[in-house]
Amino acid sequence: MLNRLHAERVLQEIEPQVTSATRILDMGGGEGYYAGRILALNQNANVTILDLEGGFEACRERHEHLIEAGRLVLEVGDARTYSTVRGYDLVMMHELLEMFDAEEKGQIVASAMAALRPGGWLVITKFRLSDDGLDPASSALFSMRMWMKFREAYLESDSETEDLVKQHPISDLRRINSSKTIIVAQKAG
Repeated sequence: MLNRLHAERVLQEIEPQVTSATRILDMGGGEGYYAGRILALNQNANVTILDLEGGFEACRERHEHLIEAGRLVLEVGDARTYSTVRGYDLVMMHELLEMFDAEEKGQIVASAMAALRPGGWLVITKFRLSDDGLDPASSALFSMRMWMKFREAYLESDSETEDLVKQHPISDLRRINSSKTIIVAQKAG
Protein backbone atom coordinates (compact mmCIF):
# COMPACT_ATOMS: atom_id res chain seq x y z
CA MET A 1 0.00 0.00 0.00
CA LEU A 2 2.86 2.38 0.83
CA ASN A 3 4.38 1.81 -2.64
CA ARG A 4 1.05 2.80 -4.19
CA LEU A 5 1.13 6.12 -2.33
CA HIS A 6 4.61 6.71 -3.74
CA ALA A 7 3.39 5.73 -7.20
CA GLU A 8 0.61 8.31 -7.10
CA ARG A 9 3.13 11.04 -6.20
CA VAL A 10 5.46 9.90 -8.97
CA LEU A 11 2.65 9.97 -11.51
CA GLN A 12 1.72 13.51 -10.45
CA GLU A 13 5.32 14.61 -10.99
CA ILE A 14 5.55 13.09 -14.47
CA GLU A 15 2.02 13.83 -15.64
CA PRO A 16 3.12 15.74 -18.79
CA GLN A 17 5.19 12.77 -19.97
CA VAL A 18 2.42 10.27 -19.14
CA THR A 19 -0.45 12.18 -20.75
CA SER A 20 1.43 12.94 -23.97
CA ALA A 21 2.77 9.40 -24.54
CA THR A 22 0.99 6.80 -26.64
CA ARG A 23 3.63 4.04 -26.55
CA ILE A 24 4.99 3.28 -23.08
CA LEU A 25 7.41 0.61 -21.84
CA ASP A 26 7.49 -0.28 -18.14
CA MET A 27 10.72 -2.19 -17.51
CA GLY A 28 10.38 -4.55 -14.55
CA GLY A 29 6.77 -3.51 -13.90
CA GLY A 30 5.37 -7.03 -13.54
CA GLU A 31 2.70 -6.26 -10.94
CA GLY A 32 1.20 -3.71 -13.31
CA TYR A 33 0.23 -1.00 -10.84
CA TYR A 34 1.87 1.82 -12.79
CA ALA A 35 0.58 0.45 -16.10
CA GLY A 36 -2.99 0.32 -14.82
CA ARG A 37 -2.84 3.85 -13.45
CA ILE A 38 -1.24 5.20 -16.64
CA LEU A 39 -3.89 3.59 -18.82
CA ALA A 40 -6.60 5.13 -16.61
CA LEU A 41 -4.97 8.58 -16.91
CA ASN A 42 -4.29 8.40 -20.65
CA GLN A 43 -6.97 6.80 -22.82
CA ASN A 44 -4.70 7.05 -25.89
CA ALA A 45 -1.84 5.09 -24.36
CA ASN A 46 -0.72 1.51 -24.75
CA VAL A 47 1.69 0.03 -22.22
CA THR A 48 4.10 -2.86 -22.60
CA ILE A 49 5.40 -4.34 -19.37
CA LEU A 50 8.75 -6.10 -19.62
CA ASP A 51 9.52 -8.56 -16.84
CA LEU A 52 11.04 -11.95 -16.22
CA GLU A 53 9.05 -15.15 -16.62
CA GLY A 54 6.67 -15.62 -13.69
CA GLY A 55 6.46 -11.90 -12.88
CA PHE A 56 2.98 -11.30 -14.29
CA GLU A 57 0.54 -13.34 -12.17
CA ALA A 58 -0.90 -10.44 -10.19
CA CYS A 59 -0.98 -8.25 -13.28
CA ARG A 60 -2.93 -10.81 -15.30
CA GLU A 61 -5.54 -11.10 -12.54
CA ARG A 62 -5.81 -7.35 -11.94
CA HIS A 63 -5.74 -6.14 -15.57
CA GLU A 64 -7.28 -8.93 -17.64
CA HIS A 65 -9.64 -6.45 -19.31
CA LEU A 66 -6.76 -4.19 -20.42
CA ILE A 67 -4.84 -7.17 -21.81
CA GLU A 68 -7.89 -8.39 -23.72
CA ALA A 69 -8.48 -4.88 -25.09
CA GLY A 70 -4.88 -4.80 -26.39
CA ARG A 71 -3.95 -1.73 -24.34
CA LEU A 72 -1.62 -3.71 -22.07
CA VAL A 73 0.98 -6.13 -23.42
CA LEU A 74 3.00 -8.41 -21.17
CA GLU A 75 6.41 -9.22 -22.63
CA VAL A 76 8.78 -11.73 -21.06
CA GLY A 77 12.35 -10.52 -21.26
CA ASP A 78 15.43 -9.28 -19.48
CA ALA A 79 15.97 -5.53 -19.10
CA ARG A 80 19.74 -6.04 -19.40
CA THR A 81 19.48 -7.38 -22.94
CA TYR A 82 16.15 -5.98 -24.14
CA SER A 83 16.09 -4.83 -27.74
CA THR A 84 13.27 -3.41 -29.83
CA VAL A 85 12.71 -1.28 -32.90
CA ARG A 86 9.40 0.11 -31.61
CA GLY A 87 10.56 3.55 -30.50
CA TYR A 88 8.67 4.21 -27.27
CA ASP A 89 7.53 7.68 -26.20
CA LEU A 90 8.18 6.87 -22.55
CA VAL A 91 10.25 4.20 -20.83
CA MET A 92 9.84 3.79 -17.08
CA MET A 93 11.83 1.93 -14.43
CA HIS A 94 10.60 1.82 -10.87
CA GLU A 95 13.02 0.53 -8.25
CA LEU A 96 14.65 -1.76 -10.79
CA LEU A 97 18.33 -0.80 -10.89
CA GLU A 98 18.88 -1.59 -7.20
CA MET A 99 18.68 -5.32 -7.96
CA PHE A 100 21.79 -5.28 -10.17
CA ASP A 101 25.52 -4.67 -10.05
CA ALA A 102 27.17 -1.60 -11.58
CA GLU A 103 27.78 -3.14 -15.02
CA GLU A 104 24.24 -4.47 -15.27
CA LYS A 105 22.79 -1.09 -14.25
CA GLY A 106 24.60 0.41 -17.24
CA GLN A 107 23.24 -2.30 -19.54
CA ILE A 108 19.68 -1.65 -18.37
CA VAL A 109 19.91 2.10 -18.88
CA ALA A 110 21.44 1.51 -22.33
CA SER A 111 18.55 -0.83 -23.24
CA ALA A 112 16.03 1.73 -22.04
CA MET A 113 17.63 4.57 -24.01
CA ALA A 114 17.81 2.42 -27.15
CA ALA A 115 14.09 1.61 -26.80
CA LEU A 116 13.15 5.32 -26.84
CA ARG A 117 12.31 7.28 -29.96
CA PRO A 118 14.22 10.55 -30.38
CA GLY A 119 12.56 13.06 -28.07
CA GLY A 120 11.13 10.28 -25.88
CA TRP A 121 11.38 10.32 -22.10
CA LEU A 122 13.11 8.03 -19.62
CA VAL A 123 11.79 8.02 -16.04
CA ILE A 124 13.66 6.23 -13.26
CA THR A 125 12.30 6.14 -9.72
CA LYS A 126 14.42 4.98 -6.83
CA PHE A 127 14.95 5.28 -3.11
CA ARG A 128 16.90 8.45 -2.37
CA LEU A 129 20.58 7.93 -1.48
CA SER A 130 23.32 10.51 -0.97
CA ASP A 131 26.63 10.42 -2.83
CA ASP A 132 28.44 9.01 0.22
CA GLY A 133 25.88 6.17 0.46
CA LEU A 134 24.97 6.97 4.06
CA ASP A 135 21.91 9.20 3.94
CA PRO A 136 19.13 8.54 4.61
CA ALA A 137 20.09 5.66 6.88
CA SER A 138 17.08 3.59 5.76
CA SER A 139 18.33 3.69 2.15
CA ALA A 140 21.88 2.81 3.21
CA LEU A 141 20.55 -0.22 5.07
CA PHE A 142 18.38 -1.13 2.09
CA SER A 143 21.45 -0.99 -0.16
CA MET A 144 23.30 -3.34 2.18
CA ARG A 145 20.34 -5.71 2.11
CA MET A 146 20.36 -5.71 -1.70
CA TRP A 147 24.09 -6.45 -1.67
CA MET A 148 23.52 -9.48 0.55
CA LYS A 149 20.37 -10.71 -1.22
CA PHE A 150 21.46 -10.35 -4.85
CA ARG A 151 25.12 -10.93 -5.62
CA GLU A 152 26.82 -7.51 -5.78
CA ALA A 153 23.55 -5.61 -6.26
CA TYR A 154 23.19 -2.29 -4.46
CA LEU A 155 21.14 0.89 -4.35
CA GLU A 156 23.09 3.41 -6.38
CA SER A 157 23.30 7.05 -5.29
CA ASP A 158 21.09 9.57 -7.05
CA SER A 159 24.16 11.06 -8.74
CA GLU A 160 25.27 7.63 -9.95
CA THR A 161 21.88 7.12 -11.57
CA GLU A 162 22.17 10.50 -13.30
CA ASP A 163 25.68 9.60 -14.49
CA LEU A 164 24.38 6.36 -16.04
CA VAL A 165 21.81 8.36 -18.01
CA LYS A 166 24.31 11.07 -19.03
CA GLN A 167 26.35 8.43 -20.87
CA HIS A 168 23.69 8.62 -23.61
CA PRO A 169 22.60 11.46 -25.90
CA ILE A 170 20.03 13.47 -23.93
CA SER A 171 18.63 16.96 -24.33
CA ASP A 172 17.17 17.35 -20.85
CA LEU A 173 17.79 15.76 -17.45
CA ARG A 174 16.33 16.67 -14.10
CA ARG A 175 16.10 15.17 -10.65
CA ILE A 176 12.84 15.49 -8.76
CA ASN A 177 12.95 14.93 -5.02
CA SER A 178 9.52 13.65 -4.15
CA SER A 179 8.74 10.79 -1.77
CA LYS A 180 11.41 9.03 -3.84
CA THR A 181 14.01 10.32 -6.26
CA ILE A 182 12.72 10.65 -9.80
CA ILE A 183 15.20 11.02 -12.66
CA VAL A 184 13.57 12.36 -15.84
CA ALA A 185 15.59 12.53 -19.05
CA GLN A 186 14.69 13.30 -22.65
CA LYS A 187 16.50 11.44 -25.42
CA ALA A 188 18.19 13.80 -27.85
CA GLY A 189 16.61 13.89 -31.21
